[in-house]
Amino acid sequence: MKFKVFNAALVSVLLVVSNLSNVANAGLITINAVNGGYYNSNGSHSGGTHTNTYTSGDMYHSWYGFDLSGLNFTILNSASISIVNSASSSGGDFELYEVNTPYSNLGTVTSLSIFNDLSDGALLASGSVTNASLLATTTFNNVGLSEITNNIGSAWAFGVYNPTGGSGSNGLFGWNSAPQATLTLTFDETTTPVPEPSTLAIFALGMIGLASRRFKKQS
Repeated sequence: MKFKVFNAALVSVLLVVSNLSNVANAGLITINAVNGGYYNSNGSHSGGTHTNTYTSGDMYHSWYGFDLSGLNFTILNSASISIVNSASSSGGDFELYEVNTPYSNLGTVTSLSIFNDLSDGALLASGSVTNASLLATTTFNNVGLSEITNNIGSAWAFGVYNPTGGSGSNGLFGWNSAPQATLTLTFDETTTPVPEPSTLAIFALGMIGLASRRFKKQS
């Protein structure tokens, strides 16, 4: 009988600890672009000093890079991107694409294939911006959410393509002196809260005290 009471106390402690797992917390984070640039139709690039996307003579495709190495979550609920459209730029439609080129090659390797790659991958998002707008914002589709999730823990980039061209001399997102874009993520993360040692100690002592009283009554 004594062992039954002790075992019940031990099981109670274990149940308290096990029930503290799998708590989901919602989070929101914004991440600024750390790199970016453009490639034109002959494969040359800006080296990450400017961004530009337009159809007028040479066609320019831009890319924006983000450092996702510090992120750790289980479910990405939504993602949006805000890209600065400089005052002298035109308006128009834009599309964001998956990039298969290794991140380290973007802005460092001259290649026509990279120019094509910035608009050849899976479509991640699309939107439009007018001449008067200084900030173009759009939401990633489900393919985009999967693309971001798959690149958590590393550097990641997407390509920007303007399918309709623009009337401004500097094109869409033209000639920003640096890649100016902000990625906003909302997500769920699963954490396992660790109880204070004093909490477990008090609970265990209480159960031992109850067991002790039971032992005394029986004796």
